[in-house]
Amino acid sequence: MRGRLYLLCFVSMAAGIVAVRFCNVPALWAILALLLLSLCGLATPLKRRALILIIPLACSFLGCLLMFASGAAARDGMLAAKAGDGVAVTVLGRVVSPATTGGGISSFFLQVGEAKLKNETYTLGERVYVQAQGTLRAGEIFPGSMVEAHGRLARPQREVAWLADNGAGSILRCAGEEVTRQPWQAGMVSRSVAGARQWIALAYDRVFDKRVAGFLQGVSLSKTDNMDQATLADLRACGLGHLIAMAGLHVGSAAILVLAIAGVLGLGRRWRFVLACLAAVAVLSLSDFRLSAMRATIMAGACFAGSMLGRRYNPLIGVSLAGMVMLCANPRAICDSSFQYSFAAALGIVLVASRRGPHDRRSKAGLAVAVCAGAQLGILPLIVIKGEPAPVSALLANLLVVWIVGALLLAGWATALLTAISLPVARAASVMPAALARYVMAVASTCARLPGAGLHMGALSAAALVMYAAALVMFATRRRGSSLIKPAVALAVSAVLVLFGCFPLVQTAGIPRMTVLDVGEGDASLLQAEGTTVLVDGGPDPNIIVAKLRSRGVSHIDLMVASHPHADHCAGLVQVMRSMPVGRLLEPGEFGGAGGAYEDLLALAKRRRVPVTVAAAGQSLTLGSRFTLEVLFAPSMLPVPPANLNDCSIVAMAEVERARVLFTGDIEADAQQTLLHDNPSMACDVIKVPHQGAANAATAALLDASRPAVATISVGRHNEYGHPSKKCLDLLTSRGVKVARTDLSGDIVIPMGNGRIGMQASRR
Repeated sequence: MRGRLYLLCFVSMAAGIVAVRFCNVPALWAILALLLLSLCGLATPLKRRALILIIPLACSFLGCLLMFASGAAARDGMLAAKAGDGVAVTVLGRVVSPATTGGGISSFFLQVGEAKLKNETYTLGERVYVQAQGTLRAGEIFPGSMVEAHGRLARPQREVAWLADNGAGSILRCAGEEVTRQPWQAGMVSRSVAGARQWIALAYDRVFDKRVAGFLQGVSLSKTDNMDQATLADLRACGLGHLIAMAGLHVGSAAILVLAIAGVLGLGRRWRFVLACLAAVAVLSLSDFRLSAMRATIMAGACFAGSMLGRRYNPLIGVSLAGMVMLCANPRAICDSSFQYSFAAALGIVLVASRRGPHDRRSKAGLAVAVCAGAQLGILPLIVIKGEPAPVSALLANLLVVWIVGALLLAGWATALLTAISLPVARAASVMPAALARYVMAVASTCARLPGAGLHMGALSAAALVMYAAALVMFATRRRGSSLIKPAVALAVSAVLVLFGCFPLVQTAGIPRMTVLDVGEGDASLLQAEGTTVLVDGGPDPNIIVAKLRSRGVSHIDLMVASHPHADHCAGLVQVMRSMPVGRLLEPGEFGGAGGAYEDLLALAKRRRVPVTVAAAGQSLTLGSRFTLEVLFAPSMLPVPPANLNDCSIVAMAEVERARVLFTGDIEADAQQTLLHDNPSMACDVIKVPHQGAANAATAALLDASRPAVATISVGRHNEYGHPSKKCLDLLTSRGVKVARTDLSGDIVIPMGNGRIGMQASRR
C-alpha cells in the first residue's frame, strides 16, 4: 500500500508539471481550487481516506508551482527581454550541458552568472543557449566549466518550447573564437569528471580499433560522436539504444558486479554496500550525470542505505522517490526523453516484479524474460504516443545482450586503466572487451535487419503491435510452471503479421538497389546495400515518404541527404527523422530565407542529437565495403551562396557494387558550369535528372560529361508546371538514354550488381 501511495504522489507531481507545461495558468488555478475544496472537506476529523486524497493533491499543486516558477524564470529574465533587440552582450557562466556540433555550429546551454550590456554589469541567474559558429576544441567545453562568450542575443523563431524545456529563453549567437573557457574557475568535480572521460576515451583509441573504440566510448561514457553511425542506428532500431544512454542497466550492472567481487573477497556487508554505492556514483559521473543514470543511482543509494539500516527495500517507493527528488530539483526534466524512457522502463520492471508472490520462484531465465518484457511494456505507450517505430526485436536483443553489460563496462574501464601501466599489457587485456563489443554490435546489426523489425502504426502493423503487447504481458506475468504456449503463439502471430506485410520484399531484400520513390512533385531516392540504407531527399509530403519507406521494410536510415533547402526535397525528411533512427544528416549549409522545412530539419536533428555534416566538395563517405558516396559539388565551395537555391544543391556520386549513380538535386545551368569545370568527367550508369526534368535542368554538357545509360525523373502526375519538359526529354532521347519517370511508372527499382543495372517499375 505504501508503495502505491508513493507512486500516486510521483504521478500527481508529474501531472501537475505537465498541466502547467501545456495548459499554463488555468490548470494551476483549477488544481488550486481542488486543493482548497479538499481542505474544506478535511475540516471534519481526519480520516485515512482523506489523507490519501490530500497528499497526492498537494504533490500535484507542488508540481504546478515548481513548473510555473521555472517557466517564469526562463521567460521573464533580462536576457530574454533584450533578445528581441539583438544587442551585443558578454556573458560569464557555467556550462550545464554537453556541447553538440552540427552544421558547422557548436551549441550548449550556459547558466549565466554575470552579463555585460552597454558597459553595465549585471548579476543574473538565467540560462541562455549559446550557438558558436565553428567547431570548438575537444575538451574545452564540458558541463561544469566556466565560460565567457561574446555575441548577440536573439529570440528563438522555432523550437521555442524545446528551449524553454531546457530553461532558456534566448539564444546567444557568436563566433567560435569569442567563446573562451576560464579553467581556474571550474569546480574540482567538474574538472575531474571531464578529465577522466577524456582520458578514458583516448585510452580506448590507443588500444582498440576505431569501430570498437567508438562503441566502447558510447557504452561506457555515453559519448557517441566517434561511434560508427551504422552501429548507432542499429542499436536504436532494435531497442538497444539504452546501452549508449548510460541508463539504469549500467548502474545496476556495475553495482551488482562490485557486490559479487566484494563478496568473493570476504568483505563485510557494510563495506560491500559502500563499494556498490561508490560504483554507482562512478558510473553516474562518467555518464556526465545523465538523468537515467541519476535515477538509477538514487534508487541504488536508497536500497543500500535501507539495507544497512535493516529496513526492507520497496522498489516502487525507490523509483517514486527518485522521480520526486529529480522533479523538485528540475521540473522541466520531465520533458527530457531520457527521463521519460528511463522512468517508464523502470516502472514497468518494478510493477512486473511486484506481482511476484512469496511462493513464486521463477527460474533465472524466466525472470530475465519477465524483466525485459516489463521494460518494453513500460516504454511501449511512449513509443506509440511519439509516433516512433516499436522495435519488436527488442525482447530478443535485450535477452542476448543485457547480461554482459556489466562485464563489458568493467573490462573496458580496466583495459583503459592498464594503459597507464603498460600499453602491451593493455592490448593483451583488450581481447575480452573487444570480443564482447563485437558480439553486441553483431546482435544489434542482426536484430535491426530482421524483416519488419520496427512496427509502425497502420492497419496490419497495429494488429501486430497489439499481439506483440499481449505477448509481452503474458511473458511478464507468467508464473513458474505455467504454460508457454499462449505467449509463444501471440508472439508468433505478431511475427507472421509482420512478415506478411514484408513478404514481397523477401526475394530482393539482399540485392543492392536504388529505388526512386514516387512522392509526387518532388524528389526522394533510396539506396540499399549490405544492410545500409541511404535516403536522398524526402519529397514534399511527410505521410507519403514515411509510408513508402515502411512498405519497403525500412526501419532506420544510416545516411540522410538533404540536397538543398526547398520544401519539395526537405519536408518529408522531417517526418522520416521523427519516425525512425537516423545515423547522420548530410546537408548543404545554412541559408537565409531557406524555408520552414529545412530549418525544422536542422532543429530536429539538433534536438535528437543526430550528427550533422555540411557537404564539401571532395568528401567521400564510406558506408560499407562496396558502398561509397562522393560529394562533387556543394555550396560551401562557393565564395557567395547563389540567390537561386536550386544552385545550392549537393551533387554526389554514389558507387554501389561498382554501379555509379549521379545525384544532382535541382542544380541548374549556371551552377552546372562550375560543377563541370571541376569535374569534366562524371561517367555514371544512372543519373537523377535535376529539377523534375524542367527546361533549365539537364544541359547537353552535363549529359556529355556523365554519359548515363538510364535517367530517372521524379515528377508528379499531371503537374501544373508541365514537367518533364519536351526539351529535356528530347535531349535524353538524342543521346540514347533510357528514361524512367515516376509519374508513369510509380516507384522505380534499379537492382545493381557486379557493375550492372536492371530496371523494375510498377505501372500506374
